[in-house]
Amino acid sequence: MEKICFDVLVPLLLGVSLNDSERTSFEGLPLSSKAELKALYKTYFDGFYGLLKWKSRFTAYGRGLKARAALIDLMRAVIRRRRQEGPINPTADFLSMMLAGQQENPDGVFSDDLIENQCLLQLWASHYEISALICSLIYQLGRHPQVVREEQADVMGIQSNVNRFEPDHLKQMLFLEATIKETLRTLPPSSTANRRLTKSVVLDGVLYEKGWVLIAEPRIANMMADHFHKPELFDPDRFGPERGEGKMYQFIAFGGGVHACLGAQMAMVVTKVFASHLLRLFDWKLTGSAQFVQFPLRKIKDDYQIDIARRV
Repeated sequence: MEKICFDVLVPLLLGVSLNDSERTSFEGLPLSSKAELKALYKTYFDGFYGLLKWKSRFTAYGRGLKARAALIDLMRAVIRRRRQEGPINPTADFLSMMLAGQQENPDGVFSDDLIENQCLLQLWASHYEISALICSLIYQLGRHPQVVREEQADVMGIQSNVNRFEPDHLKQMLFLEATIKETLRTLPPSSTANRRLTKSVVLDGVLYEKGWVLIAEPRIANMMADHFHKPELFDPDRFGPERGEGKMYQFIAFGGGVHACLGAQMAMVVTKVFASHLLRLFDWKLTGSAQFVQFPLRKIKDDYQIDIARRV
């Protein structure tokens, strides 16, 4: 699943082809192949969560810092190449959207530094978080076959062509979207959301001082009975218009406010497309309870298997 997400989402994010047989794919870039990019990113990811914060090539953290610097050089080269190609189409990919925003408002939020780091962050999310979400969705649907039947009826009733989904079709898949959100609520890939205070603030009589780091934990917040009725149940209907649970700052799978995830809509679209094809073409059963890796991302262990068969 990680391989599929990486191959699909890198072009959507950066507009970079991963076809090594095409001479122009990595032209003008400091990397020469998809394998080199993927290996570099894995080194960065492993180092990001290295326990020994020693800047040495002998530690995962030190190697991760070196990989990060190389990835930032790559992002700068991609941005430079994109600007040299001529007028920017803001709908072409994620990078183009940010570059177009920068052109429209040079003094706005999209500085070069933010664009480079957002590309780095969203590539991390595409490689790991979306793949973890899709695996958890398949698992939750396997645990709740009645939801699968509703999903299949919902998807099959919208479009019979399995090769192409138009944006309007995806927008109509309201129950599928609710099921994805319920999966994010019950099995969120992200473990924490950190925010550093830029000024001191008093909240509910407690002083939080400037410079402190506050940590929001989705796995706790999304299970609070104050905001979700019977939170222990897997119930996609809670996100329907009749009940309207999961308001901003209560459902925090993608954060909230000005620091909400820029790739949230892309994550939902990719997951919808993948799940729609899967629901149309296959039936599956679980082989037992899954074991989860809890850190740095919550995801099903790689050795878990399901029984899957093509629908007739």
